[in-house]
Amino acid sequence: MPTDRRRMNITPSDAVWAAIDELHLISGKPKAGIAAEMLDAIAPAMIQQARLLRQLQQTPEQAREQGRRIGLIINQ
Repeated sequence: MPTDRRRMNITPSDAVWAAIDELHLISGKPKAGIAAEMLDAIAPAMIQQARLLRQLQQTPEQAREQGRRIGLIINQ
Protein backbone atom coordinates (compact mmCIF):
# COMPACT_ATOMS: atom_id res chain seq x y z
CA MET A 1 0.00 0.00 0.00
CA PRO A 2 1.53 3.36 -1.00
CA THR A 3 2.26 5.86 1.71
CA ASP A 4 2.82 9.61 1.80
CA ARG A 5 5.27 9.35 4.69
CA ARG A 6 8.93 10.02 4.00
CA ARG A 7 11.30 7.07 4.11
CA MET A 8 14.97 6.55 4.92
CA ASN A 9 17.44 3.72 5.26
CA ILE A 10 19.21 3.17 8.58
CA THR A 11 21.77 0.68 9.88
CA PRO A 12 20.94 -0.05 13.52
CA SER A 13 23.48 -1.22 16.07
CA ASP A 14 23.46 -4.91 16.95
CA ALA A 15 21.63 -4.15 20.23
CA VAL A 16 18.90 -2.15 18.49
CA TRP A 17 18.54 -4.79 15.77
CA ALA A 18 18.15 -7.52 18.41
CA ALA A 19 15.49 -5.53 20.27
CA ILE A 20 13.53 -4.79 17.09
CA ASP A 21 13.85 -8.41 15.97
CA GLU A 22 12.54 -9.69 19.32
CA LEU A 23 9.61 -7.26 19.24
CA HIS A 24 8.89 -8.36 15.67
CA LEU A 25 8.87 -12.04 16.66
CA ILE A 26 6.61 -11.41 19.65
CA SER A 27 4.17 -8.98 18.05
CA GLY A 28 4.25 -9.98 14.40
CA LYS A 29 4.56 -6.31 13.45
CA PRO A 30 6.91 -5.37 10.61
CA LYS A 31 10.39 -4.34 11.75
CA ALA A 32 10.14 -1.02 9.89
CA GLY A 33 6.90 -0.24 11.72
CA ILE A 34 8.48 -1.01 15.08
CA ALA A 35 11.44 1.25 14.29
CA ALA A 36 9.08 4.03 13.17
CA GLU A 37 7.10 3.74 16.42
CA MET A 38 10.33 3.97 18.43
CA LEU A 39 11.42 7.09 16.56
CA ASP A 40 7.99 8.67 17.03
CA ALA A 41 8.24 7.97 20.76
CA ILE A 42 11.57 9.76 21.11
CA ALA A 43 10.75 12.61 18.69
CA PRO A 44 10.11 15.14 21.51
CA ALA A 45 13.62 14.51 22.92
CA MET A 46 15.18 14.82 19.45
CA ILE A 47 13.33 18.10 18.85
CA GLN A 48 14.54 19.47 22.19
CA GLN A 49 18.11 18.42 21.43
CA ALA A 50 17.97 20.13 18.02
CA ARG A 51 16.67 23.33 19.63
CA LEU A 52 19.45 23.31 22.21
CA LEU A 53 22.12 22.68 19.58
CA ARG A 54 20.71 25.47 17.42
CA GLN A 55 20.79 27.82 20.42
CA LEU A 56 24.37 26.79 21.13
CA GLN A 57 25.34 27.67 17.56
CA GLN A 58 23.50 31.00 17.54
CA THR A 59 24.30 32.27 21.04
CA PRO A 60 27.15 30.14 22.36
CA GLU A 61 27.96 32.15 25.49
CA GLN A 62 24.33 32.38 26.60
CA ALA A 63 23.82 28.67 25.93
CA ARG A 64 26.98 27.75 27.84
CA GLU A 65 25.86 29.81 30.82
CA GLN A 66 22.45 28.12 30.84
CA GLY A 67 24.18 24.75 30.58
CA ARG A 68 26.44 25.58 33.52
CA ARG A 69 23.40 26.54 35.61
CA ILE A 70 21.83 23.13 35.11
CA GLY A 71 25.10 21.23 35.47
CA LEU A 72 25.94 20.44 31.85
CA ILE A 73 29.49 20.32 30.58
CA ILE A 74 29.73 22.02 27.21
CA ASN A 75 33.05 21.82 25.41
CA GLN A 76 32.34 23.83 22.26
